[in-house]
Amino acid sequence: MLVKKRVYNGLDDHIRYKERFGITNIFPKKNADVIWFHAASIGESVSILPILNEWMQQKPQDQLLVTTVTKTSAKIMQDRMPKGCIHQYVPFDLNHWVRRFLNHWNPKKLIVIESEFWPNMILESYKRGVQIYNLNGKLSDASFKFWTRFNALSKNIFPKFTHIFAQSNTDQYRYVTVGAKSAQVLPNLKYSASRLPFNEQHLIDFRKQCKDRVLWVVASTHEGEENIVCDWHHKLKAQHPKLLTVLIPRHPVRAHGIAQLVLNKKLKGLKRSQGGSISKGADIYIVDTLGEVGLFYALTPVVLMGGTIIDGIGGHNPIEPGMSGCSVVLGPYSINLTQIKEDLGDVLLYGESLEDTFRLVERALSHGCQQNVKLQTTIQQYGQTVLSSVMEKIV
Repeated sequence: MLVKKRVYNGLDDHIRYKERFGITNIFPKKNADVIWFHAASIGESVSILPILNEWMQQKPQDQLLVTTVTKTSAKIMQDRMPKGCIHQYVPFDLNHWVRRFLNHWNPKKLIVIESEFWPNMILESYKRGVQIYNLNGKLSDASFKFWTRFNALSKNIFPKFTHIFAQSNTDQYRYVTVGAKSAQVLPNLKYSASRLPFNEQHLIDFRKQCKDRVLWVVASTHEGEENIVCDWHHKLKAQHPKLLTVLIPRHPVRAHGIAQLVLNKKLKGLKRSQGGSISKGADIYIVDTLGEVGLFYALTPVVLMGGTIIDGIGGHNPIEPGMSGCSVVLGPYSINLTQIKEDLGDVLLYGESLEDTFRLVERALSHGCQQNVKLQTTIQQYGQTVLSSVMEKIV
């Protein structure tokens, strides 16, 4: 019943939903060590692409298996994983479904990305002698409170990890506090990611359509943020009559509701999935397609990261637009990005309040912001050291 509801709501794949029960007709290659990577969603999934590529070069005899939760991340991984990798949806964390999954794949190693800690996944893997790693590990304030509250559970789960590689000193302390045998700080894996790919011809076409427009992108937005952005668009349009705001919702399935909100705000909206060119009168362009974020990062000089202008999300990855040379603005609600802000310093634009954030966007658009080479270079320097350090620890 739960799965039917998730499929109906667009959260689970209507064709591949059986994978959530550990059922599949795909098999690993014979006599290969299965190396299982688990990444919850888009950001975590994209961050491991350099590792997958490097692993395939160093140990092509291994079978790399990647599991994710969301349809969006599944589509991106299928498009961008190196040849020979297999993607599956992760099974729901109930004993018999996890066991069925493990019986089928029999992994040698499990590498959990960031903070996706499912108890049965960890415990059942450990029982079978699977080496378990946590890469790019983090424990947010909310996660830390949860695991300290359920102390008996945390003391049973975290000692099962062969090793934990944390994003920051704070995360390292928290892991040890909740029961990890050890934790080591490594730079954020996302620094090693390549620039997001895009269709060159589409970029040429969009540049022609937008050549007279003042354009900015708001990426990975959540419900409540589009309302704020529409209000800001009205204010900014007084200064920039040809303003075009590009909205990229974190979950494209919300596009219809966003389009209705735009209409209610007396703005003209257009969805990417509708096709056609961007009309001169369009105010808000809603990107409701998958795998095209890189195109719009290449198109714009200014990106405001979603999840940072409403409370409760914590902010999304500013490294991707930074790699594309964009100036990146963060709102006041970016607790998840504390270490990244410390790493990158003043090459990021950070608003202490919503009013301050709006002024940063306003200033960036008014001053004709150019490619942010300093941010791009800083990220590349971090990335050069991250990949070699990670591969040395986990291969």
